[in-house]
Amino acid sequence: MSNTSRQGSCGGSDPNDGLVVTIAASSLVFLQNNPHVIHAISVSQPVQSWTVIRDHVDFLAMDNALGGVLASLAGSGGSGNDGGGGIPSCPPVPPELLASASPSDPTAALTASQADLLVRSRHGAQQWLSRILSVAAARESPVMRQFLCYGANVVPPQFQAISWITFGGGHSVRQQGIDGGLGQHLPSQQQQQQQQQQQQQQQQQ
Repeated sequence: MSNTSRQGSCGGSDPNDGLVVTIAASSLVFLQNNPHVIHAISVSQPVQSWTVIRDHVDFLAMDNALGGVLASLAGSGGSGNDGGGGIPSCPPVPPELLASASPSDPTAALTASQADLLVRSRHGAQQWLSRILSVAAARESPVMRQFLCYGANVVPPQFQAISWITFGGGHSVRQQGIDGGLGQHLPSQQQQQQQQQQQQQQQQQ
């Protein structure tokens, strides 16, 4: 992920006050003829909420980036919300899911087997993310802030016409297009413009 200024609205004076982070939707897509699992992460705070799109490999990169933080906490004997011991690595995407994807028809609906594997990928990533966010040092790190904030409320063009499996209540899932699925988690173009105008007004004051 880039270190340039993030897009969209994200965060406040205390980014961890009432923070709730949930993978709201997942999809299997082709990027440069290679299959990837991507996740739409819903981030909410008492005063605002936003959604970011992340590749599953971003979760693995985050896991590696936070390894030093967790190792130092474990070495210092920390525990509870301040300890890094006992947190497993983020599980990778099941290789059979990537192997089953067909580049000849990237827009084809997922099979039942693919959907089950995609759900497993999402749940594994969600469990890891929830546990890592329980560690204060990891949650408050700049790399985690960027992971949860960069590109807020922006859907890259390559993800604007794909099918998602959305998650409600942590259990029920359904496969649907972006307009009926991920779209409900993202503001319209008009709402994005309004948010930008509000931000500009606040900066001028």
